[in-house]
Amino acid sequence: MSSVHRDLMDGCGRLPSVGAVVKGARPSLPWFVVDAADQEIEPVSRYLRYLALGDASALTGRSYGYDVLRWFRVLWAVDIGWEQATEAETTAMVGWLRTAPNPQRRRSRLDSIPAGVVNPKTGKSTLRDGYAPRTIAHALTVVHASSPASPRPSARAGSGRSKGSGSVWLEPETSLLKWTDERPAVRRSTSACRA
Repeated sequence: MSSVHRDLMDGCGRLPSVGAVVKGARPSLPWFVVDAADQEIEPVSRYLRYLALGDASALTGRSYGYDVLRWFRVLWAVDIGWEQATEAETTAMVGWLRTAPNPQRRRSRLDSIPAGVVNPKTGKSTLRDGYAPRTIAHALTVVHASSPASPRPSARAGSGRSKGSGSVWLEPETSLLKWTDERPAVRRSTSACRA
């Protein structure tokens, strides 16, 4: 494990502020992710398109896009291609999320209640500075589903799940570049007209 990995895990490293989630012009791809050169990352677009065509809301695609962008920023920080990502990079991302300050939690007013303290008026705890555990879990779920190395459910011993049940599963050797024949069928809207 490199020193960059350790710095990220300890919250000392910074993720590069490159890439973006961009609003798309087509309903089949309402959001997409671009790299540092403002070029669309096609494998991510295929994944986000799959979500959109599977009746996921446009905001789900946006949320997933930001999670995948964060993952790519971790990979760019450690100088690893997404096809070569391992558990070390996942560990670095989780460590960074647990220790880095969440920019959405910055307190702009000097008289505001500090993060993680009980509000004396409401009796509720304020959110802590970092990322919430559910945010970390969501990020891991998205990264796992969009990863070229995602294990297939049928490959796990005792999983009890069949191929194509539930999430999007990809062949490790083909990654996001080519969907498998066993992918789940696209869900149909329940509000569609019936004959």
